[in-house]
Amino acid sequence: MFDIVFFGKPGEIIAEYMKKGRPILVEGRLQQRRWETDDGQKRSNVEVVGENFQIMGGRDQDSPSAGGPDPEQTPEFDDSDIPF
Repeated sequence: MFDIVFFGKPGEIIAEYMKKGRPILVEGRLQQRRWETDDGQKRSNVEVVGENFQIMGGRDQDSPSAGGPDPEQTPEFDDSDIPF
């Protein structure tokens, strides 16, 4: 498991709309940080510096294990309703 960091506006958006357990697709680069603690121990951490993201699932989806809508009850999608 890696820590993921975002900076600027993407970080603000993620902080506002994401919550634990909600799926997100992240693209980024790996970065290794190294430092020394006050007592002289060397530490390192690998993290993903996020560059792009996509929040997965619907707005009301609380977790990735939540089931999707029943295909039998889902109305047919008509893209002519999209204003752009």
